[in-house]
Amino acid sequence: MVGCFLASSAAAALIVTFLVPSLDNIAEQQQQQQQQQQQQQQSGTSSPTLPASSVRDKLSRTARQLVRPHQLLMTPQLINVGLSQSFAQGEFTQAFVACSQGVAFVGFVMMCYGGSQILSSLLFGKLAELTNKQACVYTATTAQIALDLFLLFWTIDESSVGPLFLTSIVSGMIDAVWNSQLLALQGELFPEDQVAAFASYKVWESLGYIVGFSYSTAVCTRHKLLVMLGLLALSTACFTVHNLTRRKQTKLRLEPK
Repeated sequence: MVGCFLASSAAAALIVTFLVPSLDNIAEQQQQQQQQQQQQQQSGTSSPTLPASSVRDKLSRTARQLVRPHQLLMTPQLINVGLSQSFAQGEFTQAFVACSQGVAFVGFVMMCYGGSQILSSLLFGKLAELTNKQACVYTATTAQIALDLFLLFWTIDESSVGPLFLTSIVSGMIDAVWNSQLLALQGELFPEDQVAAFASYKVWESLGYIVGFSYSTAVCTRHKLLVMLGLLALSTACFTVHNLTRRKQTKLRLEPK
């Protein structure tokens, strides 16, 4: 298993290094094209400085991105991503699967979790084209609230095999939306600096992971679910305010002056 993990990690690193174009390079090419168009339209204009690609510059851009007003409204939702995934991978497997069916059953349940992530990523990718990414995020949030409430009041026993698999499938579907549509939405909301936007996404998601695993042994499962429900309520409110604000700003830009 460790060998398979190392092999897949090495393959992923090689693919990203040699086949996936850098966002900095794409942004630089786009800026060069804009410069050429401006030079064709106007003569004597000074060419703007290309964005620096140093580590220090990226850290500075990410730090500024973290405190932007619209990014702050997205922050609870991003922390919730890491917190919900840490719960699914840690608490759910230990407190629900292992306690009722044994440790040997964990692998089968998490196989359904991974398979659901793959299929749901494809499904919600198509649904986002028909509706919008915000609708997919709201759907996943509603499903997460329903799932947390179910786990909060569920009395599990040895016969609860079917609900365990169903819970794993729904949880995988939710995480698929977080990892695809919410990440894509992050890039669309901040097109002027997608590198910093994606870095900010991973910062807050990682913070959710850290929080989820750090209090894993100190807080009971019921209280963890209550924390997640409270964070979901806060993230939904902030996400709604963010969408309304962006919609209002777009409407004002489109109105004739």
